Amino acid sequence: MVDIDLNKKYLIEPKCAPFKVIEVLGAKTENGTNIQIYNLGEGLHQYFKLVYAEPSYYYIEPCHCNNKRIDVRYSEVKNGANIHLWEKHPPEKTVDLRAQKFKLVPSKNNANYYYICSYLNDNFCIDVQSSGKSNGTNVWLYEKNYSEAQEFRFIDSLSAAIYYAEKYSEEGNRNPRYKSYSSNCMNFCSQCVYAGGVTEDKVWYNGSVSFINI
Repeated sequence: MVDIDLNKKYLIEPKCAPFKVIEVLGAKTENGTNIQIYNLGEGLHQYFKLVYAEPSYYYIEPCHCNNKRIDVRYSEVKNGANIHLWEKHPPEKTVDLRAQKFKLVPSKNNANYYYICSYLNDNFCIDVQSSGKSNGTNVWLYEKNYSEAQEFRFIDSLSAAIYYAEKYSEEGNRNPRYKSYSSNCMNFCSQCVYAGGVTEDKVWYNGSVSFINI
């Protein structure tokens, strides 16, 4: 049974790379933008929502832009077919839509993890290339092999903020993305809120007075 709230936005974390999540490269919005894994806490381009497509299948849409979905490049069903960003196809383009539909199948190995299987062929699913753990590791389609590179969990925004706090509150484990300040407690709280999917604006952003002190 799939336990996903369609009203929430989620980070998608691979079992093979804890604290790394799927993201849209560089927060870009162009068709063909690559999908990769990167450290949690980098921005709204790491959040996705699931949209009902048909029984058992969903579209996976990025939260940082409209009119885009996760898509299997060229609708290819083969090992290594790339996963990228593409515009939403209209309902009449039924062939193209097949590349944008995915089924969540509960992992047989780990509770609360799922295989994200393609509508094109249920035996192929989203996979982290070579079970990589490094920032920038590619995400592609691969034949189901039940490895941890194909198991993903969905983390809602509140859980993500807590997860970030637990990770970087450990002594000697400060996130190098952020400078250290005398008022670093509030700076850290802002980091947690940002990791939870709150977007920066002209007043509240990394390094600003409001980010550091409020």
